[in-house]
Amino acid sequence: MKFSHCGRLLATAGQDNVVRIWVLKTAFDYFNNMRMKYNTEGRVSPSPSQESLCSSKSDDHLASCAPEDPDTEDRNAPFRQIPFCKYKGHTADLLDLSWSKVNE
Repeated sequence: MKFSHCGRLLATAGQDNVVRIWVLKTAFDYFNNMRMKYNTEGRVSPSPSQESLCSSKSDDHLASCAPEDPDTEDRNAPFRQIPFCKYKGHTADLLDLSWSKVNE
């Protein structure tokens, strides 16, 4: 696991070869708006679009695109129950993660 430089994102990975990005509930709107802005401006999105998350099949069913049920959401948990995005395609266990700063 590794927190981003801003401290609002957490990357997790392991033996399932999938990198998951988790976002703090308080920062979700900010990152979701950024994702929508990149997708509507025709630029390459810094994360998968909502459509690609919906179309991807998940072994553990965490990539559900249905809205979270507020009754099942733990209000005290700092992160949302589902990952903000997933990166698949690695062919071996992921043993380390690192964030890079992006200068635009």
